[in-house]
Amino acid sequence: MSILQFYLKYPQGKSLTRVTKKSPAQPATPPYQLLAYCLMPNHFHLLLLQLAEQPTITDLLKRVSITYAMYFQEKHQHAGVLFQGKYKSVPVKSGNQLLYLSKYIHLNPAKIVGTEPTKYLYSSLPAYINEPLASKWLYPEIILENFFPNSPNKAKKYLEFIMDRTDQDLEIITPVAIEL
Repeated sequence: MSILQFYLKYPQGKSLTRVTKKSPAQPATPPYQLLAYCLMPNHFHLLLLQLAEQPTITDLLKRVSITYAMYFQEKHQHAGVLFQGKYKSVPVKSGNQLLYLSKYIHLNPAKIVGTEPTKYLYSSLPAYINEPLASKWLYPEIILENFFPNSPNKAKKYLEFIMDRTDQDLEIITPVAIEL
């Protein structure tokens, strides 16, 4: 997670592995914002909002994956390919799709590893439901403010939405992924 945090905060940073005491310049406006995430044992989900043309989300994911692969290979004395192919992305085309995509990401631990989503440590859900804190790398308020604007307790409303598993609307956010 620290690798992702670093490149979200310093998108122009040379490399996390070569950081000196002097941190790289932080842009006035970040080129992208992380809205939701879930790190699973064999894959991860990121919901990113692209704000500027450069650097792209592809640039971000390339830097994160290369840095993580270098770390993993050194730590575990591993040689060869670490990731199986390129990442997949799905453009979000509606507000409804955005909301349900965040739900899909936050419910992934229950679906994949059988863990209660609110208790899963490697997810952004706690930032949504536990008094969202200002962060320099995670922006839950974008979803909370846009989809629950008149609610006095946005976190509670979002948790109710997440835990309502009676809907079949999750199918709208699982189109065929576009391979980049």
